Amino acid sequence: MLLLASLIGFVLISCSTIGIVFGQPGWIIGVTAGTAVELLNIFLLYKGSEVTLKYFKSYLFLLMYFSRMVLLIAGLLVFVMLQYYFNVEFFTNSFWGFLIGIAPMTIIVIVVMALSGKSPIDIAEKKEEK
Repeated sequence: MLLLASLIGFVLISCSTIGIVFGQPGWIIGVTAGTAVELLNIFLLYKGSEVTLKYFKSYLFLLMYFSRMVLLIAGLLVFVMLQYYFNVEFFTNSFWGFLIGIAPMTIIVIVVMALSGKSPIDIAEKKEEK
């Protein structure tokens, strides 16, 4: 799933380079940051499930979940503040680029898990059985 998300992130970053042509580098900055945050979120999703099953401590799953949410909210707040509050021209449209960077990969996680009939918990359990 990380490989698929990385591939789609690369395509999105490549497409967002057109913003540089129009003098708006905020698009590529936002998409790159959104892609990085979402890749880290996917990694934390699997690691959180794996660690929880390994040590049977539910607070570890909650810790991973809240760290994922804090990462998303912090990214959104940073780009909102840079674009709208501080009105930094270099970051014009970076908030929208960030949303573009994170949205497709969330859809990927949902679709891949629905099609394969798997969940992160099932994947972690099968890994431990081997």
